[in-house]
Amino acid sequence: MDLPAKGSQLKRGDVLCVVRRGDELARIRTPIGGEVTQVNGSLQSEPSLLVQSPYDRGWVCVVKPTDLAADLRGLRIGNPVVAWYQDEVTRLRLETADSPGGQLR
Repeated sequence: MDLPAKGSQLKRGDVLCVVRRGDELARIRTPIGGEVTQVNGSLQSEPSLLVQSPYDRGWVCVVKPTDLAADLRGLRIGNPVVAWYQDEVTRLRLETADSPGGQLR
């Protein structure tokens, strides 16, 4: 994983981190802009935490927002995000089942 540097300034939509598997990579974009105040260094040695424990030990970083009110307007919140998330999990499982890397776990 390529993690952001502590103290770096991000704009909404910037690449927050990069997850690599062999020659494949996924760029994860930041949903809000601001300053990175903490980084989870554990992901360097245990990147599987991102999937196994995304809300506990698999967090990427803490961002101190610069304009949270504006950024929140662009986020999916509530029931619409549940449907989107389920569709994305299904789509990714189908895509990875057909790719050399195998199934999404």
